Amino acid sequence: MLGKKQKQKPVPQRIPTTPTEYPDGCVVETESGRWYIKGKFKFLIPTERVFRSWAFPLGVKGSDKTISKYLKNGKLGFRTGTLLYSDGKYFFVCGNEKRKISGPDVFLALGLDSQKAMWVSDEELELHKTGEVF
Repeated sequence: MLGKKQKQKPVPQRIPTTPTEYPDGCVVETESGRWYIKGKFKFLIPTERVFRSWAFPLGVKGSDKTISKYLKNGKLGFRTGTLLYSDGKYFFVCGNEKRKISGPDVFLALGLDSQKAMWVSDEELELHKTGEVF
């Protein structure tokens, strides 16, 4: 029949049981958490808010065994460009730094909307070193 689309059946995901090669930028969810794969390294994604800041396009189920060949390289912080809010202060993530926003004029100059800031814990804020104040 022309014009009628057939429904595709979902393909069940099979979790590998041996060390596996994953593409760069992939997120692998294991029994110990979510891990971001980059080259020969794996970075722990420490919180749901950090995970959401990246909007990863690809995530797969795995196990600690499947990512065992990757070297642990710390924790992943918030994505560059993420606006953070903690203890009455706003920060903008630039690279691996959090930069405090000094006032409303900075919001206007950078085109930021304080309503879109992600409210984070002190521990999450500490994932980034402190940079210069905006």
